Amino acid sequence: MRLLTAIVLTLFALLGGAEAAMHMTKQDQQILSQLSPAARKEVMSRLSPGETVKGIVETMALNRLSLLYAEGRVVEVDVIQGIATVQYQDGTTKKVPFKIDEVVIRD
Repeated sequence: MRLLTAIVLTLFALLGGAEAAMHMTKQDQQILSQLSPAARKEVMSRLSPGETVKGIVETMALNRLSLLYAEGRVVEVDVIQGIATVQYQDGTTKKVPFKIDEVVIRD
């Protein structure tokens, strides 16, 4: 029974990702084309109807930035240019580049 449940959930995930992929904007297609095969697979596995590639990549970048810059907060993420802005508690900001193909922070 558990195997059947796992198979059904996997099929729903795959079909949801495939359906969402059919409705991608040009911007989402552009971002997806810049990703490595591993990052693309991760993004596609998270893609469901109503979500965008840009939104998923932004979330991935935010999660990674939050781990690296816990003393500040991320105020902006530009996935097209691969730059995020972190604001520290004293109000100063720092531009942090990230490698878009792997969504890796380059600091």
